[in-house]
Amino acid sequence: MVRAPEAGPPGARIIATPQLQLARHVVTDTRFGLLYVGGHGCWEVLSREPMLASRIWRRLAITPLQRDIVPEAIRDYHPIYQAADDELLHNIDDRFAHGIWRNWASFSSTAHLLAQRTGRSVIDEEIVTNAFALYGGGPDIARR
Repeated sequence: MVRAPEAGPPGARIIATPQLQLARHVVTDTRFGLLYVGGHGCWEVLSREPMLASRIWRRLAITPLQRDIVPEAIRDYHPIYQAADDELLHNIDDRFAHGIWRNWASFSSTAHLLAQRTGRSVIDEEIVTNAFALYGGGPDIARR
């Protein structure tokens, strides 16, 4: 996997044109499957390279989960959520995850650790409240 260039803050990982061309040759010469993964601006960078753009079969934008499918999707995501009611899962999503898988992964890691420490196998309101407290109220506050 090659992480494609991302637009964003200073220090964002950048792969220059020569490295992108090398990746193209590897794919062409070896029939090796290559996955480009990037954030905002990735497609714009790759599409400027015609020899790369012509080899991209499918572009997939990952969008946040729609609120109405969050409970079903999240119950399948991790066993700690299987017995959780819709209201609790919507509360987590509304206050923290906002349908974004990365936020759910972060919250799940914290909630799972809290559940293990208390000998529980599923989340409940107490675990959710304690997880929120550890994050300071949400992902934006936790990253400050």
